[in-house]
Amino acid sequence: MNKSSIYRARLLAAWVASSRLYSRLAAPFFSQIDRVILLYALIPAMLSGCGEAAVGVAVDAGPADVAVLPQFGALCDPAIGCSKGFFCLDSDYAKPFCAATCQPAQVKDYCKQPELNGAAAFCVQMPKDFAGPSTPLCLPICANVAQCHQTNPSWELCAKPTYKNIVLITDLPTKVCQSPSVHGQIQVDPVVCDWQDKAGALPQFGEAKQACVAVCKGLLKSCQLWPKPKTEDCCGWACFQWVTPGGKLDNTRLSAKIKCLITAFNSFQNTPQVCTGWQDQCGDLPAWVKAP
Repeated sequence: MNKSSIYRARLLAAWVASSRLYSRLAAPFFSQIDRVILLYALIPAMLSGCGEAAVGVAVDAGPADVAVLPQFGALCDPAIGCSKGFFCLDSDYAKPFCAATCQPAQVKDYCKQPELNGAAAFCVQMPKDFAGPSTPLCLPICANVAQCHQTNPSWELCAKPTYKNIVLITDLPTKVCQSPSVHGQIQVDPVVCDWQDKAGALPQFGEAKQACVAVCKGLLKSCQLWPKPKTEDCCGWACFQWVTPGGKLDNTRLSAKIKCLITAFNSFQNTPQVCTGWQDQCGDLPAWVKAP
């Protein structure tokens, strides 16, 4: 199409746009011929091959969608990631959340990365069996679990840095957000020791649960080997933690010690050795009994 044709098409387009014909575009009875004329007028103007800009055409694409990536401590999708300075940590510490690494020299101290933008974080070195980075991690500091939920509703607990029931930093009061259930641990109130129903949800530890209940109800309670201020439930919880260190069943501890104590106690029923016979067969009591 030459320049003359394009000029005439643009004039026709301007006339169509300024005339009453334009107002008839949305009418149901708008004639087919009018539509052809309109297309003839507009298409050359919009798709001119002569390098000239289209006239009178404005496309409103609407506001652009801006993706806002999650910040430190928030839930995240490993396929999408986090805001600048953080990475989506997919591990057995918690559900995927935006984390940061810190230098070994910062361990047991506050994280000081500028990307934190004022968010309180504690530098923690995770143990060797941690299913995640070997470098120290910045974990969200908290005073209670409600603070954790402000940025991430999946956090379960606000406590000293702990992994698989092992407290990683014992000499400082600092607490961090965590989710014990992700690495197979249960959340238990250390005062009331409400562990039995929760442990019942872990069928792989069913035998350990039964043995711990039995040894506490039997030998330790009957022979007053468990300190009186401590409840029977707390006895069972201490036992359960001891036979499932790091969230894994220790069959040696279960069989050679706990089951041995149960068997010895039952064997010496109605004899003077009922509270002492276990010593020759099972050896010393576990440390958690001596210092619960």
